[in-house]
Amino acid sequence: MSTLDYPSFTQQLINSSEEEQFDWSLEALEKAANYDEEFKQIEKQMSPEDSIYRRRLSSEYFILRTALVRVIFTHSTMFPY
Repeated sequence: MSTLDYPSFTQQLINSSEEEQFDWSLEALEKAANYDEEFKQIEKQMSPEDSIYRRRLSSEYFILRTALVRVIFTHSTMFPY
C-alpha cells in the first residue's frame, strides 16, 4: 500500500475528537519544551542569527503554552486532568 492510501495528518486531525486533538497538542507542546530546553543549553555555541531564531521559537512556544492553558481552563469540565 502506498502512503497516499492513508488519510493525511490534517485529515486525521479534522476527523478526531476534541480530546484526541487536545492530547496531540499536549504531545507537541512537550516536544517543543524539550527542544526549547536543549537550545537554551547550546545557545552560547550558536551564531548570532541562530540565537535570534532560537529566541523567536522560544517566544512562540510560550504563546502556544499560554493558548493551551486557556483551552484547558475554558473546557475544564471536558478535560478533568
